[in-house]
Amino acid sequence: MHNRLVAGVDCSTQSTKVIVVDVDNGEIKASGQVEHEVFRSGPASETDPENWWSALAGALSQTGCCEQIEAISIAAQQLGIVTLDKAHRPLRRAILWDDTRSANMAEQLIEALDGLTLQNSSLILMS
Repeated sequence: MHNRLVAGVDCSTQSTKVIVVDVDNGEIKASGQVEHEVFRSGPASETDPENWWSALAGALSQTGCCEQIEAISIAAQQLGIVTLDKAHRPLRRAILWDDTRSANMAEQLIEALDGLTLQNSSLILMS
């Protein structure tokens, strides 16, 4: 009987981590991790979206189990903005969740709205 292996992936701001687990007994069989290059300058925080793809491939490769993995679950950092061209290729580095270049504009918007919340939006402005 062969081991039934699944992989869990966490793609965060700093790195992509993979853990491979035996479904039948919960034993961790392998893991891998590849760091992401994050470009920071003042309030800017960006990364090349291609880093995420290559980091996933690298972290999976580090496990040595790629051919045996039967299922994969991916949890990824969210709130990053990725702009694509017509061929679905990134146009520029992705703006990450911790980029604060718009903080001043957000404060101005809150002030202009006199602290009111926006209706029909998941965005709630709080002062």
